[in-house]
Amino acid sequence: MEKKTNSFELLECIKLRFSPKNFSNKEVSQLIVKSCLEAARTAPSSYNEQPWKFIVGFKGDAIYNKIASTLGESNAIWATSAPVLICGLTNTKLKRNGKDNTKAQYDLGQSVAYLTFYRQCL
Repeated sequence: MEKKTNSFELLECIKLRFSPKNFSNKEVSQLIVKSCLEAARTAPSSYNEQPWKFIVGFKGDAIYNKIASTLGESNAIWATSAPVLICGLTNTKLKRNGKDNTKAQYDLGQSVAYLTFYRQCL
């Protein structure tokens, strides 16, 4: 497979980003997970609402097993080799006025991007 080159300058952590087909079963510390979640917390959002929550499960605990049980068969095959599973949720109502937050899913996506880039940018 030919490696793609970039036409413009990018941060090294963005250039190095990739989607793995398999995950290491190496344990991930709670400190690293908390740092990634802190990065996600700082993501921009509509009205600065940060309408997301994350549920974190470490392999072998009940939360991990519950998250794994929600995965479709084709995702469960590869995802359950990961030492940590994180489920992102979003509030679809604005805190400020109770109206629909039509940007909530986009905002969650922004926070997930921050979460996934955090470790690569160190």
